[in-house]
Amino acid sequence: MAMKLVRKTAEYKIFLRGDNRYAVQNANGKPVNGEEKVNILIAEELIKVTAPTEAAPDIEETVEEVAEEATEEVAAEEEAPPAEEPAEEKHLRKSLLKKRHLRKSLLKKRHLRKSLLKKRHLRKSLLKKKHLQKSLLKKKRLRKSLLKRKRLRKNLLKKRHLQS
Repeated sequence: MAMKLVRKTAEYKIFLRGDNRYAVQNANGKPVNGEEKVNILIAEELIKVTAPTEAAPDIEETVEEVAEEATEEVAAEEEAPPAEEPAEEKHLRKSLLKKRHLRKSLLKKRHLRKSLLKKRHLRKSLLKKKHLQKSLLKKKRLRKSLLKRKRLRKNLLKKRHLQS
């Protein structure tokens, strides 16, 4: 998509790009970038500058408070003995373990099926090879027998020719 000319002055040209950003060129056609570009766009009121909001001065204090709370919680967790799990959590954990076990067994079954299919495929391919080998042997035998017949026929024809 081509750039659209938005404003043209003696010093520069301002274009609106396809991605809705501005491009600025000087009188020589060279691109203008950086602070100079920003100043030109502000002067032409194409962009608005908002003053940055002041950061909360209590950031350091809140960071320290959060860090203290975290260390207190960690210390409390280390001191407190592990509490008994509620019955629902135990039940959920057991059901999750069962599901994992079932998934593993399913994966094993799939793996076994695949290996069985591979074995069957190998057997079939071996049988095909054997069949092909047998058919090749038959063809060779047939060729030999045909050649023998041809030789015999030639010999018979020669003998008949010689006798006559």
